[in-house]
Amino acid sequence: MDFSKFDLVEKANEGAWMTITDPFGEETDARVKLVGTDSKLYKRRLHQIGDKNRKVKKGLKAAELETEMLQTYAVCCVDFEKCFLGKKEVKADNQEDVIAFFESYPPVLDQIAEFLGDRTNFLSS
Repeated sequence: MDFSKFDLVEKANEGAWMTITDPFGEETDARVKLVGTDSKLYKRRLHQIGDKNRKVKKGLKAAELETEMLQTYAVCCVDFEKCFLGKKEVKADNQEDVIAFFESYPPVLDQIAEFLGDRTNFLSS
């Protein structure tokens, strides 16, 4: 079996589109492009968290870990389509807006976590 045909790292770096669903599980016209857990961006973010955790004597507190999780998911979002907070369009290059979107619509965090947890999402992109 030649496993190089899967090239998970390259596909994770390229990213894949995820359709955002409403609270009832119905697809919307909003989408987010995510890089995968095998991507350079994601790995770099994990290293940053690890380095930060090592600098703290007793480790990160729960609230700090939640903030780190939000920031990690925000880093994985490299593009948005038709995604708004009120009249303001969510843009991937504005991490504060991305995190504000996560905080105002928490179901998207579950959707992102599930999407990132399935590598096949990146193989089919």
